[in-house]
Amino acid sequence: MAKSFVSLEDSIKEWIGNDSYNAEETFLSLICRGRGPIPEYFPKCYPNLRKLYLDRCNFDCIPESIGELSKLEIFSFNINNLSVIPETIGELTSLKELLIHTNRIKEIPESIGNLSLLRKLACNNNELTSIPESMGNLGALEEIWMHFNVIKDIPDTFGNMTSLRIVNFNSNHLSALPDSISKLSSLQVLYCKNNNLKSLPDGLESLNDLRDIRIEENNIINIPVSILNKTTLTNFSHDPQSNCIIQ
Repeated sequence: MAKSFVSLEDSIKEWIGNDSYNAEETFLSLICRGRGPIPEYFPKCYPNLRKLYLDRCNFDCIPESIGELSKLEIFSFNINNLSVIPETIGELTSLKELLIHTNRIKEIPESIGNLSLLRKLACNNNELTSIPESMGNLGALEEIWMHFNVIKDIPDTFGNMTSLRIVNFNSNHLSALPDSISKLSSLQVLYCKNNNLKSLPDGLESLNDLRDIRIEENNIINIPVSILNKTTLTNFSHDPQSNCIIQ
């Protein structure tokens, strides 16, 4: 007996559980549980997608074919069970926001450095121990949310992301911040609470837009008075035992 032919359209309708499938969709949100794995053919069914939300679906992988979504601008994969980001994520060259918080991700692939239009990266509440040097290529990145990981160090290339306005590394295992952070001329918010920092890098006082610093729950003993005297600062949270030194 000949096997019956099942079209991609029928397959995707069955997977999403929705008879109103439209190949021209630019926005898709599947916030639910109980589906099977994301099929490899998924991108072929939605070639025009610009916003894709797959939150709270209990997914544990992203198919390699994700890179075929060449028009995708926002990809949200929050609160799933993802442990590995495929290298093909770097093929999403139109991507502006990558939201993958609250998963089990242990590393970010080097290919992320290809996302030249990326403005926001939220990878908090994962299991990251480091971030790749290639992230220094993300010249358009404005926000990076990496709190609640186990990151031990930040590469010097971090300072190349001169569009950064918000940096959050709260609750990691950092023992130092790179001196190159003083090159982040657009930086407004720096959160490094609850780490193992012993000092602050030179040059923070030269960041004219910096207005909010949080470094409490660290091992910092000395804080340069030049930072405390910054007129742009509206909030500077630090441990009360820290002493000021004059530079």
